Amino acid sequence: MYPSRKHLAVNISVPTTDPDPLIIDAQPSTITADENFFWEAIQFVNEYLRFILIVVAFWVIVYTGFLLMTSPSEDGFKKIGKMLVSVIVGILIAVFAYVFVSLLANLF
Repeated sequence: MYPSRKHLAVNISVPTTDPDPLIIDAQPSTITADENFFWEAIQFVNEYLRFILIVVAFWVIVYTGFLLMTSPSEDGFKKIGKMLVSVIVGILIAVFAYVFVSLLANLF
């Protein structure tokens, strides 16, 4: 997924305290994670948060459209306009955050 990266491994050993007599080889458990794991975890979280943001933003835009169609007063239009601007600013912040995390992941 990430070209030209050093392969630095982290090993965590957990010794077994009570070996099971049914298991022939009672070796310590080992968890191995390389440096890509950190960036892959960040991108995994980033992708799901971005998906949630898109779904929420879509429904807020639909809701503001409904309010715009049913608003009886000028004050309602101002409130809806502020809400719509807030959604657009939130989407832009999320897009720039995704670009920033992607750039960091490609640099390191």
